[in-house]
Amino acid sequence: MPRIFVGGVRGSGKSTLLEKIQIENYSILEDTEEICRYHDIEKKSLNELNFSQKEPMLEELYEEVYSEIVNLLLDSHFTFPDEKGDYRFQEIMENEWYDEFLIVRTNPETLRKRMLEDDKIRSWPKLDEIERYIEKEEEVARYIADFHGKQLKSIKNNGSIEEGKNVLEKQIKRIDRKYT
Repeated sequence: MPRIFVGGVRGSGKSTLLEKIQIENYSILEDTEEICRYHDIEKKSLNELNFSQKEPMLEELYEEVYSEIVNLLLDSHFTFPDEKGDYRFQEIMENEWYDEFLIVRTNPETLRKRMLEDDKIRSWPKLDEIERYIEKEEEVARYIADFHGKQLKSIKNNGSIEEGKNVLEKQIKRIDRKYT
């Protein structure tokens, strides 16, 4: 049964779509929540850590928890901002933990609107960096999928939540049929 990595930039709608889908027999996990739970750390404290401090926590979580779960939908990111403000990919993504890779995409205008409406804006990239952020996430997603010999499947989420949810459900059902 498949382990599916669902990535995309913050605000692309990954979490919202995953909350809305009607898929049975899958564990839907979100990286930040799982790191906090597994390492007994509060989200605020986790957000204060830099990438180099988070990466070993993620690696342990992947090795000890995610690798044991079948039928996993993991809500995460292909890239993370590092201490210099650059976007780095998770080197642990080169391990063979995932069977399929999906990326939830949104255009810069839609993302800008979502960012301005979100009260967590302080943790988002600067507005003038949105296009670079999206490009880097997509570039790294393609690299990781290619590295594993997988096709990166894309979910466009520029319209209604219902439309994005339907596309995501169809993709997951196609993947599920492939593994059953």
